[in-house]
Amino acid sequence: MFKKTLLTTTALSVLVSSVAVAELKVSGSQEWELGQTSYSGTVDNASKISGSETVIAVSGGGDLGGGNSYAVKYEFSNGDQDVVQANLNFGAFDIEIGQNGSAGIEEVKALLPFVNNRIQDIGGTGFGNNLTDNSSSQTYFAANMKAGDMGAVSIAYNPNQANGKTAGTDGVTGETSTGTSVSGSFKGSLGVEGLTVGVGYLKGTNAVTANDNKKAETVGVAYNAGSFAVGYQRMKQTADAAASATVENTIDLYGVSYKVADNLSVGVYKIDDTKATEGGTDAELSSTLLSVGYNLGAAKVSYDYITADNYSHTTSKDAKLHRVKIGMAF
Repeated sequence: MFKKTLLTTTALSVLVSSVAVAELKVSGSQEWELGQTSYSGTVDNASKISGSETVIAVSGGGDLGGGNSYAVKYEFSNGDQDVVQANLNFGAFDIEIGQNGSAGIEEVKALLPFVNNRIQDIGGTGFGNNLTDNSSSQTYFAANMKAGDMGAVSIAYNPNQANGKTAGTDGVTGETSTGTSVSGSFKGSLGVEGLTVGVGYLKGTNAVTANDNKKAETVGVAYNAGSFAVGYQRMKQTADAAASATVENTIDLYGVSYKVADNLSVGVYKIDDTKATEGGTDAELSSTLLSVGYNLGAAKVSYDYITADNYSHTTSKDAKLHRVKIGMAF
C-alpha cells in the first residue's frame, strides 16, 4: 500500500501539480460470495469458497482550459487489487498512467455479453486459460484515441511486465522486472447499432528463458438486439516455457444472454481451450457456464454454475462450481 500511495503521489504531482482539484467524489461497493468447487477423476474432493471484498473509490478532476481536462482515481480494496489512474484528456485523445487498470489489449478481453462475469474471473484459469494483458495488476502507460461512433483505439506500454519480476527496494518504483510489453486494441460498433467488434495484440519480451517471446492476440464480435445478445471471441497466446518448449493456447468462447425481465437476465457460455506444447501432445479443456443475474440497481444477486471436462488441462479430471454473490454499491 505504501508503494502504491507514493506512486499515486508522484503521478499526480507530475500531471496536475499546479491545478487544484475542482471536483472530488467518494463511492464504494461491497461483495459477498459463497461457493463450492468439486473435482472428480484421479482424486475426488471439494473446496468451499466464502469471502467478501470492499472497495472505496476516491476520484477527482478538473478543467485545464482549451477544452482539455484531467481526472484522477484511487480505489482501495481489501482484496489487494487497488486501482490507480491519472488521465489527461485532450478531446478525442487522452494519455493515462495507471496501475491495475484497463488499457491496450485488456479493453477487448471480454467481448461476449456476460450477465455476471467471464468464466476465468468466476472460477479461475482451471476452467479456461486467460488472455495475457499488460495493465491489470500492473503499472502501465497508455494512449487512447476515439473515432466517433466507429470505436476507440488503446495502446499500452508496460516497462515492468509481471513475469520474472522481483521485489524492488525503492518505494516509488515499487518493483523491478526483466520483462516489458506493448499491446494495442480496437473496440467499437463500426457505426452499426448493437454491434461490438474487437481486436487486440500484445508482444512481450523477457531477459530470462522462461516466459520469453510472449505474444497474445484476440478477435471477437457481439451483437445486442435488445433483450437478446450473442457473441463469439477467439484468443491465442504463446510463450517460451523453456529454451526449447513453446506453449500455445487457443481459446474459443461462445455466448448468448437473454433479458427475461427488467431486472432478471440469464446467459449460457462455452469455452474450448487447446494447449499445445512443443514436443508434447495437445491437451483439451472444455467448460460451460450458466449465469443468472438479478439487478436492483444499487444491489445485485448473481448465481453462476460452471462444469469443466479436463479441468486445468488434466486428462479425466472434471470439475463443477456453484457460486452465489451479493453486491451492493454506496
